[in-house]
Amino acid sequence: MTWPFHDHDVDDDAVNGNSECGSQGNSQQGLSIADFLEQKEFDLVVNLPMCSSGARRISTVFTQGYRTRRMAVDYAVPLVTDVKCAKLLVEAGDMY
Repeated sequence: MTWPFHDHDVDDDAVNGNSECGSQGNSQQGLSIADFLEQKEFDLVVNLPMCSSGARRISTVFTQGYRTRRMAVDYAVPLVTDVKCAKLLVEAGDMY
């Protein structure tokens, strides 16, 4: 997939991790999402829901998505969690 970000010298490295839908394996170079967040390697976190199951999880169970969002906030990394906002952000970035 070609991203228009490359035209503007913007890195867009995706990091694999555990998703709410199941495990996808370890992230690149053996580092976890938590390691990248702790080391301030991310300038922005886009954490969108990937599953749409009818049942909601019990609030006492912390999902990987929740932990990722919580760590982004804890380490003061900008966070986008809504697909409409993510699309608007990309469109705005493309315009300017």
